[in-house]
Amino acid sequence: MNVAEVIIDDDSVGIEEAIDIAVITGAPFISLDLEVFDSAELLDEDAPYGDPNDSAAARKRDRLIKSAGKHNGEPERLWLRWAANGLTYGWTTDTPDWRQKLTAEIDKANLEVQLESSAQSKAQEVASEALINFLAESPEFRAAPVRKRKSLGLALIAGSEHETDDWTAERAIARAALQVERVALQVERSLAPELDEVAAELWQKHAWQMATTNTKRQEVANDFLIKRSGGYMLSATFSKALVDTTKKLDETNIEIIRR
Repeated sequence: MNVAEVIIDDDSVGIEEAIDIAVITGAPFISLDLEVFDSAELLDEDAPYGDPNDSAAARKRDRLIKSAGKHNGEPERLWLRWAANGLTYGWTTDTPDWRQKLTAEIDKANLEVQLESSAQSKAQEVASEALINFLAESPEFRAAPVRKRKSLGLALIAGSEHETDDWTAERAIARAALQVERVALQVERSLAPELDEVAAELWQKHAWQMATTNTKRQEVANDFLIKRSGGYMLSATFSKALVDTTKKLDETNIEIIRR
């Protein structure tokens, strides 16, 4: 739409000659369009590039656009258009010098906005990765139950030297939790074939021997697995399986004593 197949500019052909060409080609009618400058349209076009309150380059760009408001209402380009013999024709005037200069300045400013935004994104990513590593390497965070990791992560960040906003902090906590869970799963898979041996280790612990309730035994098993896994909280399913296997050792030894 509105893209002519034959373009004629006013460097070589004047408007009177353009009309003569339209007559010669047999155009049934000619349309005349005048494009008028409106600086508000530039703001709409450039809005996705960045927030002027957050970017020095964006503020510079918006000052250019605001200054360009003095040209509002001035003609940018005149178009003659017609269709004839299966083709669309268009004749247009050159863009005024002030508009060409403004376009070049805004394009340069937009490039600066993009470069500045890219640099900020890289800096934020570096800071985010540092935050994720800080959490993933924290013994408290590794050993925390899944339901408590968010609140603990926020507390750890608040007490650290890492300065960040809430959204970035929560995103880092989620990614760190995923990283911790992956390692915990790998450890769990490596221990699964050795469940009987691990249960035998737990059974020999004084804390297990002193535990008299299922709740206390589960707590002892969780603490044991955290130390056994290098500081990671393993799944409740694996912990329960360990408790059940260790309790069988209790029953076996009681039976031996009775005999």
